[in-house]
Amino acid sequence: PAILYWGVRPFYPHALFISTTIFALYFLGKAVRLSHERGVTEQNILRENPTTNQPLIKKHAASLLAGLTAGLAVVLRPPEGLWLVPVVFAVFLLRNLRTRVSLIWLTLGGLFPVFTILALQKMLYGSPFKTGYPALFQPENITDTVQLLVTPFGFDMARTLQVGWEYFFRLFWWYTLFMVIGVVAMFIRKSTTARRMRFWGLGVFLLALFFLQFYGSWLLRD
Repeated sequence: PAILYWGVRPFYPHALFISTTIFALYFLGKAVRLSHERGVTEQNILRENPTTNQPLIKKHAASLLAGLTAGLAVVLRPPEGLWLVPVVFAVFLLRNLRTRVSLIWLTLGGLFPVFTILALQKMLYGSPFKTGYPALFQPENITDTVQLLVTPFGFDMARTLQVGWEYFFRLFWWYTLFMVIGVVAMFIRKSTTARRMRFWGLGVFLLALFFLQFYGSWLLRD
């Protein structure tokens, strides 16, 4: 039901954000898998078969598309885009990833949409870091910046509970019912897979609580 609901709203920014994030992870995995399957670097691809550089081109293309779609996700939804930062750090810090993707093409692809939107905001609002929402306060120090990122709309418990009811239960109550059944089954089973699912499920649950308070206090007048 949720897929059908959002499937007819493909140009909603949050739906596009999820789509481009999935695309970015797919292309990143494609670049890593290409190197993993062939066990190659840019040097020994050409060394093993000097008559073709097709594997290298595919690796560059996958890295470029991964960066481009990740950059588009950040542009579409900057607050949620911040959650892609750990993925970027992982690519640059983990040697197993850093050596299997084309960092130059990944970086160029990611920076292109970001610089494009900054230039557009400079043209529209006079500053690359200003937006069309003047109701949001402008940060003046590090404390204000953290508050803007974590609770940009303050915290309203009543509105948060109302939003949670509307979007977690009332709108998709049948979908939530399947989720509850899955959670019960996940905790009943004792397999290694179930333990891993509990670990990641807890992480997703905590993340959902954060976004619930993030958007639950939304009250924007512009």
